[in-house]
Amino acid sequence: MLRAYKYRIYPTKSQIEMFAKHFGCVRFVYNYFLKKRTDSYEKDKTSISYYEMQAELPILKKKEETKWLKEVNSQSLQVERLTFLQKKHSRKVKNGKNREKSRIEVAKCYKCAWRGINLIKIDRFAPSSKKCSVCGNVKHYLTLADREYCCDFCGAKLDRDFNAALNIRKFGLEKIFVGPELSE
Repeated sequence: MLRAYKYRIYPTKSQIEMFAKHFGCVRFVYNYFLKKRTDSYEKDKTSISYYEMQAELPILKKKEETKWLKEVNSQSLQVERLTFLQKKHSRKVKNGKNREKSRIEVAKCYKCAWRGINLIKIDRFAPSSKKCSVCGNVKHYLTLADREYCCDFCGAKLDRDFNAALNIRKFGLEKIFVGPELSE
């Protein structure tokens, strides 16, 4: 199991200045080539390759108005990941809700495992509120507006939410003691 640790650093003034230069130069180069790629695509539907961007980077450093790019190391200015990041961003926009649900689900599993808690999942469509927690009879014609009802089989008076809680607990215990393949 992986664990994350956070550390705080306290850079000196010269280190802060160096970080600011690097981040500023990286931001400039990223935005410069992003604009160039976007303009190229909008103009004639062509794409600028990574190699074309890499070939232009030394020329960009030699220009009078951008000679300050030489103050940082060249590895900081690599634009190799530009295409990857654009694709990743577009995928995030398209699948944002599904990715978020999946991320939350993974986080739940991870936290439970880390704390030694068993996470038991029951069937999403299990009739938890329609099934009588006393006798097991399922009332199929129950609507969401029915908050309390009587079981047709045993006559037990049931609160829908409390009944669902009891059934969910029962479904979970069945998965633990009977096994997932036998309880479904």
